[in-house]
Amino acid sequence: KSNRKILFVSSEVAPFSKTGGLADISSALPHALAKLGCDIRVLTPRYGSIDVKQHGLRPVGGPKDSVLSLRGHDFQIRFLEGNSQTGEPTVYFLDCAPLFDRPGIYVDPFSDRDYLDNDYRYIALSKAAFELCRTLDWKPEIFHCHDWQTGLIAFYLMREREAGNDSTARSVMTVHNMAYQGLFPAETVARIGGAERFYLPGGPLEFYDHVNFLKAGIEFADGVNTVSPTYAKEIQSSYEFGFGLETVLRARGDLTGILNGIDADIWDPSTDLRIPANYTAESLELKAENKQALCRQVNLPYTPSTAIFGMISRIVGQ
Repeated sequence: KSNRKILFVSSEVAPFSKTGGLADISSALPHALAKLGCDIRVLTPRYGSIDVKQHGLRPVGGPKDSVLSLRGHDFQIRFLEGNSQTGEPTVYFLDCAPLFDRPGIYVDPFSDRDYLDNDYRYIALSKAAFELCRTLDWKPEIFHCHDWQTGLIAFYLMREREAGNDSTARSVMTVHNMAYQGLFPAETVARIGGAERFYLPGGPLEFYDHVNFLKAGIEFADGVNTVSPTYAKEIQSSYEFGFGLETVLRARGDLTGILNGIDADIWDPSTDLRIPANYTAESLELKAENKQALCRQVNLPYTPSTAIFGMISRIVGQ
């Protein structure tokens, strides 16, 4: 049992927001850590698709908004929380309509292009992690950061230490997918605040004349891990897997891989409400009904002796 205080920050958390596996792990891992006795709290943006009433969200710390200053722009922000069951981690939502109240998460569904202010949006999420702690009057021992969208948390934590703000907290950066790094033009460095001295050729924020949020996370975090021991080896081995950051990872020398798990309660075929026929290891013959349903759904002929594989995945170059 561990009673560590952990702030878990992710740009997507199932069932509230999801584009891929990051959302699943951001739901399942806090749940598992809470079972171990950790005081874990989750922070994620409230996107336009997250209905405040449907999820019973209410403001944290009274009606007063906080102000987040980003390079001459003041953003009114507040934090919302829902009803968490006893022993379950509380999920907090960063509510900032100008930045997050939109139909898409990272991409505008109308143009199919990344939002042009994604740098502002995820600088705000990283800064808001510290604002949430002040609002709650709660000091985490660990900031657990996930992918490029939260890479700057490790940078801001280093700045807190430099400022002598009595921060004994440590940061852990988990890399879920090296292909997505949060690359932005050089002028983004001015929006981060206090980052200019780290933006120099080969420096912790610079990557081929761009600002790289994931690189910042890898360089400044106290620990770095990824989603399997095999992936940890692969992303250090070559450009094919490391996408240009393989030398940065090798230079750290302490990258660890921890195999992603699943939430066995959600993915239990004996109780899963999303499949036509429930089954167990002792009644595998019942799976045939699921196979028939899948064949009907995708308009394939059903033959008992032909294997069929269903895969849900991104279709991208990787």
